[in-house]
Amino acid sequence: MMNRPSSPGDTASAIVLMLLNAFALSIYYVSLKKLTVGLPPNQATFLCKLAILICLLPWCFYGGVRKNLATKKIGLHATRGTFSIMGSLCFTYALANGVRITDAVAISFLEHILIVLIGLFYFREKLSHAKMVLLTMGFTGSLFVVKPGFAEFNYYYLFLFLALIFWAINNISIKMLSRTEHSKAQIFYAMLFSSALSLPLAMMEWRALSPEHLKYLSIVALSYLLHLVAFFRSFKLAEMSIVMPFEYTRLIFSGILGYILFSEVPDNYSILGYLMITFGGVYLLQSRAKKKKSEAQKDQKLRALGTEYEQV
Repeated sequence: MMNRPSSPGDTASAIVLMLLNAFALSIYYVSLKKLTVGLPPNQATFLCKLAILICLLPWCFYGGVRKNLATKKIGLHATRGTFSIMGSLCFTYALANGVRITDAVAISFLEHILIVLIGLFYFREKLSHAKMVLLTMGFTGSLFVVKPGFAEFNYYYLFLFLALIFWAINNISIKMLSRTEHSKAQIFYAMLFSSALSLPLAMMEWRALSPEHLKYLSIVALSYLLHLVAFFRSFKLAEMSIVMPFEYTRLIFSGILGYILFSEVPDNYSILGYLMITFGGVYLLQSRAKKKKSEAQKDQKLRALGTEYEQV
């Protein structure tokens, strides 16, 4: 349950934490791409999941294994791990085959579009103005990023969209598990099943590891741990509508690191696409925040009228 910020200091801390989360994820992406320079994508993905699992073990075990990891929904955990690793494999394949890091990050934000579409077609939700803006800006922005039909079009961008689909299904599993399962159990089993399922694929084209690979695997694990802590702590200090727009700074951090480490320079069309995707996402967040605030004020007025009626 997210708490409202009790002071401006809490809000400032929450924003800093979300920026730290964005930076940590950017470090994760560039380290993953570094691994794919010398390792096959399957092996790099497996090793990343395994490194994260090993790094998280002390945290998962702290407080008691039975208390934290007991579950009666092992099948649902396995389902989550399956779609999680399928999405990660697609994402890694894209990075390993010439897709810029900033492009991959921008496309990953389109997951919000899939969630909206699921709500519209499956749950019969209404199509609001904000959702229209998100769909229009996100779809158009993605076209500017991938540039289909142009000579420079890289078909590995399609793996990014596959990753979005798998991760969207994975999010449904997360919501189902969140009703009863401990957060430590969810993360532990997700990494456990992801590692186990990706091991056979990794063994098909295994290459010897070097100290350089071990260095980047350590960075991957630590950056993911930092992401988890910063992300969820941020939501405890401030409202989602306040901190979530700062998650889009992943594009800035990823762009800087991509330029420094891989000499990646997005073209003007891609930058326009980034801006459109960011605008659509932030607009939806702010629209939902205004709606929530309006409903809260309306409820407060109704409660006040009820109190006056009782007094009369």
